[in-house]
Order: sequence, then C-alpha cells, then structure tokens
Amino acid sequence: MIRLVTLLTLVALLWSFFAFKNTSVKTATETPALPNEKIALTTPVTLGLATTAAEFQDWLTYRDDKHHFQFRYPSYIQIKASSDGSLALTYNSLQIYITPLTLSYIDTVNTMAEKDIDELQKKLGTEFKLLETISPIAIGSQTGLTYTTEVSGHEVTSYYIPQDKNYLLIENKTTENPGESFISLSDDIIYSLEIL
Repeated sequence: MIRLVTLLTLVALLWSFFAFKNTSVKTATETPALPNEKIALTTPVTLGLATTAAEFQDWLTYRDDKHHFQFRYPSYIQIKASSDGSLALTYNSLQIYITPLTLSYIDTVNTMAEKDIDELQKKLGTEFKLLETISPIAIGSQTGLTYTTEVSGHEVTSYYIPQDKNYLLIENKTTENPGESFISLSDDIIYSLEIL
C-alpha cells in the first residue's frame, strides 16, 4: 500500500513538472499579437470651457481670508454672503452655494459625503436619486470629492474640498435653459477655486 501511494505521488509530481514545463511562457523579446480592429481611445473630458482665456482675464477675484479660499467670477454674477460664512452665487439659472464647514475629529470629507447622501435618501425617499457616485476630483491644487444627485427633479452636483480640519461644501444647482450655457460657466467658476 505504501508503495502504491509513493508511486502515485511520484507520477503526479512528474506529470506536474512536464505539464508546467510545456506551457508557453512569453519572454520579453516576444511581441504580443495585436487585435485586427483599431482600439478607440477616449479623450478625457475637461469640465467648464465656457470661458476663453481673454474673458477669464476680465473676471473678478472673490477672496475669503477667514475661510482661506478664493475663486474667479464674471462681474455680472451676484454674490450674497451670509453671517455663517456661506456664499450664494447667482445669475439667471446659475446657482452655486459655497459653505465652509468643520470636520469632527473622526470624520473625513469622504465620510461627510456618505453621511449627506444617506440623510438625503432617508429624508426624501423616492424624490432622491444618486446620478453619479462619489469620485475624486481636482479643484485648484486640492483633491476633493464630488457626486451628482437629483432632488425633486433638479440635478445638484456637490463638491467636498478639504481644508485641514475644515472643508468647503460647494453645491452647483445651476440648470440649463434653452439659449444659455450656465452649466459650463458654473464649472469654470468652481474650478477656479483655490485654497489659501
């Protein structure tokens, strides 16, 4: 019996050795075969772009030294500052809200975004839809988070921009009306934001 087990083990080892040895292994000098069809490469999408460089030079700069940020905007945009430090930027269907907030010692901007989504889902039920999930985004020199929701039929894109133990919550509630291009303009304003 021991001889039979030993013989079977030896046969299995030899079979494994030869089976492994006969598999083709590509070397660094081999060129992989290319498919006959062309590969379509996607072009990265650049948000904004409603503003030319010449137009951007004429924009004003809003600077908030208390909350350590600034952004550029065209002179016709109306800015209303609240006593809590939040801002409302409006013009026709353009609506951007910037709110400086504080992180608790255990939270990050990611956990805050997740909490906000959960609260909206609980509060609004079927009136709330998550259109784009949380994803990283670069605004100025900061990496933040963004997601897009639909609340009662209106699309809202939220941005969470970290600042040490604080963060900026930016909500873009701009709607697109026929003959207007305020979505791209609102993106240009948001992407001009810099943390000081």
